[in-house]
Amino acid sequence: MSRPERLNARPLFWPGHFTVSALVIAGLGQLLSRGIITLPWLVGIAVLVTAGGVLLAQFVVLPRLTRRPSPYPRIASTDTWESSLTREEALERIRETLTHPDTEVSSDGTMVSARIGNDLTFRHRGTASDDGRRALPLAATFQVEARDGGSRIHGEARDDFGWDFGPPQKFIEDEVRTRATALLRRARSATG
Repeated sequence: MSRPERLNARPLFWPGHFTVSALVIAGLGQLLSRGIITLPWLVGIAVLVTAGGVLLAQFVVLPRLTRRPSPYPRIASTDTWESSLTREEALERIRETLTHPDTEVSSDGTMVSARIGNDLTFRHRGTASDDGRRALPLAATFQVEARDGGSRIHGEARDDFGWDFGPPQKFIEDEVRTRATALLRRARSATG
């Protein structure tokens, strides 16, 4: 059963932002025109509210959103292949392939899981910076079954995005597919 289509809130954000801003400016204008506050007070309030909003968004709201699951379908690539390695050898090779500084790798006797990149860093830095591009969040799982004379490996690599106003843009979706496919190809090559 497929999920029902969810409303994309991204187009509603800016009109809502401008409406709230207009109401706040009108209210402060009324306070200023009636002599309740002075112009330096108004500027000070504006600076404090703006700085508080930015800090709240960066250090409270955004980290919470990245921890919530995405309401949109995951962008995933899968592959299944046979290997002449035993299950333990295949698991170890995959673990070695995935191990590098930006990756959290965990495994049990039949599976290796990895989380690559960081959604929060990706959102902070964006796709225009090297740090942002490197932080593209991916999750991968490799299940290994023992077979006569070897093993069968099923790999899945997908995005690991948290909650957002809308689904990832097309160029980000393409990058996720490219990196996921490359990750699966690397694991296949290591166990082949």
